[in-house]
Amino acid sequence: MSATGELVLASRWDAVFDVGHWIAAGLRIAFGSLPEWAKLTFAAVVVLALLGGWAHSRTRRRRLLAASGSDEARVR
Repeated sequence: MSATGELVLASRWDAVFDVGHWIAAGLRIAFGSLPEWAKLTFAAVVVLALLGGWAHSRTRRRRLLAASGSDEARVR
């Protein structure tokens, strides 16, 4: 609340920044004492898992579209 009693809302981007800041701080606390090679290995595993999930979903979507005979499968 402001000094005049009005409700003041933060912008959406402030909330995103705050959440990102807390996530980064939590990761720094959780993994800060690990050696550099362990941090990089963990980051690489996370990135590869995200890329693998994305590629799997794209492949599955293409197969489903091709099986349904959709025109969208031929366009892409």
